[in-house]
Amino acid sequence: PDERIHFANIWAISNGSIFPDVHEDQPVRWLPESYRAVWDRYPAEFLGVDNQNKYSMEQIKADLDAGEPDSSEKNGFPVSTAVMSLGYCFPAVGMAMARLLSGALCLPCLSGIYAQLQAGRLANLIFYALVSCFALQRSRYFPRTAMLILCMPMSLYLGASLSYDAVIIPVSVYWFALILSIRGTAEKMIRSADWMRLVLSGTFLVGTKPVYGILLLLMFFIQEPLFGNRKYRWLRVLLFIAGICILGMLPTMIQAVRGPRISNPAEGEQLSWLAAHISMVPIILIRTAVEKIPAYAVGFWGNLGWLDVRIPYGIVFLGLLILLLVSCYEAGTLSGIKVLRRHRVMILGGTICSFTLFALWMYVTHTSLFEIGGGVVKGIQGRYFIPCFLPLVFAFQNNHLGHFMETRQRQGRRFCDHDKLYHRG
Repeated sequence: PDERIHFANIWAISNGSIFPDVHEDQPVRWLPESYRAVWDRYPAEFLGVDNQNKYSMEQIKADLDAGEPDSSEKNGFPVSTAVMSLGYCFPAVGMAMARLLSGALCLPCLSGIYAQLQAGRLANLIFYALVSCFALQRSRYFPRTAMLILCMPMSLYLGASLSYDAVIIPVSVYWFALILSIRGTAEKMIRSADWMRLVLSGTFLVGTKPVYGILLLLMFFIQEPLFGNRKYRWLRVLLFIAGICILGMLPTMIQAVRGPRISNPAEGEQLSWLAAHISMVPIILIRTAVEKIPAYAVGFWGNLGWLDVRIPYGIVFLGLLILLLVSCYEAGTLSGIKVLRRHRVMILGGTICSFTLFALWMYVTHTSLFEIGGGVVKGIQGRYFIPCFLPLVFAFQNNHLGHFMETRQRQGRRFCDHDKLYHRG
């Protein structure tokens, strides 16, 4: 359902309008009137829900034949965010290239809404596939778990959409693989190429969705010789993380300076209620977790939104079971890297704190649209937990299963040796 908002943001960015305008105290993107006429039918007709009112080939051809829209007739489309996400860059490039080809090849259909929609999705999918391949290439540890995460139905569905999750998921896996590959290296210094990879991937993590900045704490896992001695190591890591956060949040800061502040009275009421009932915060969080766990599990692996696909729950939970078994096996047989207790506490505590703050933010900004003082946080989706899965599994790293398998192998070899001696005697 957010695809309309993503399209409005991306199409405007591809035309050079980086930040949204404010109309009647609400952020809006200006779309051509012909686009808006088609977009108002989405999703009831444009993609279809439950095989009803399916967007037909006749409608697709009509929208393609409409060609380039009249830019003088525009209609404001409200968007839910007043900031520009870095995750919109790649589909915006795809839309802009489609319009360039439209003029160069004399194909006005490439400027129509349907072609622009698919050009943005195709650009996202290409980026998703490329970064996923780079991430798997760097995955010396947890390669099977990374493959399963990147090939889950939900991950592929998001990778082929306009959502900025198409950027977050592969970049988070690449960031995790990059940190572990640097940690496991025998070199005494981080190479310049790896520094550039760290800066780029970290910037896109924070700039696409700031809540995933918690993954930057994995920088503390890099050993001392690669990041300076013990005395200045923590300071250097903190300065590096601060620089990444500034780079990633630069569009947000520019928007905060250049544009008027958009206020929502419902958010103020919700925040006041939350401050007056601070003791209700743990109850709301626990109730949300208990009531929404099945929905989070289905949305994590394979709830495909508005597509006419309803994956049976049995297949969803079988896929989750395979993912958990493979991740537990790789965590239990991981050797060569030792995770200290402070690293485990940092990963687990940082993730819990980050999602707690994110849940409170959703409670104030999103739940307030439906009710004031509700008992459950609304708007959190299962897909939000995908980028944090690998770090959470890594926090439980141990080699107990590996030691057990080695012991069994030694016992088997010893038994074979005794058996040979017995027959020779």
